[in-house]
Amino acid sequence: NYGTKSMEAAFPVMVEALSNAMAIYHDLGEAYYSQATNYDYSQQQDEAEAAYSRAIELSPTYASAYHWYSKVVFGSSRLRTAESTKLAEKAFDLDPRSSIISVNLARHYQNQGLLLLAERQYKRVIELDPDFVNAYAGLADLYLREFSQFDKALALYRKASQHYPGKPYKLLNQLELYQQLGNVHAMRCIRDAIAAPTGEDFWLV
Repeated sequence: NYGTKSMEAAFPVMVEALSNAMAIYHDLGEAYYSQATNYDYSQQQDEAEAAYSRAIELSPTYASAYHWYSKVVFGSSRLRTAESTKLAEKAFDLDPRSSIISVNLARHYQNQGLLLLAERQYKRVIELDPDFVNAYAGLADLYLREFSQFDKALALYRKASQHYPGKPYKLLNQLELYQQLGNVHAMRCIRDAIAAPTGEDFWLV
């Protein structure tokens, strides 16, 4: 996700590394966690959930397993929103200073309609980690989609872009906001800003 290899090139390497790890130590919870992410990538939902459960059984204090399992559970069915939030809360309890785990919990609160809890959680992350771009973007999404507070959302989207310059995803959030406001001039400016470094065909079609 964060390197330069395509997933197609990386996946066989991941599978081989996982196989080697499990051959060395078959009861390694972190290995089952990695296996679960591989299953998730391959869209093998039942196998992914079984592997996450095994990872948690073997390594019950491994926060990342709960963190990613919460995402898989939520993605499987909106009827499991409360269940996914409980998993996110467990990850947070185990690692409360992890910014990404904290933002994930805020998103789960938002998904469950616990909007004031979500807002408080996002603000907590910004206070503890003022350079963490996902917290600004997440809080901006909350203000835009749940509260229709365009001014607060725009300020936070801009803050996110300042911390993560040149990344089109953050600019696309602003473009959507300006679309809601009907500000065509601002939309065109962002369109040009996205096209310049990335190439028009890739982002704008």
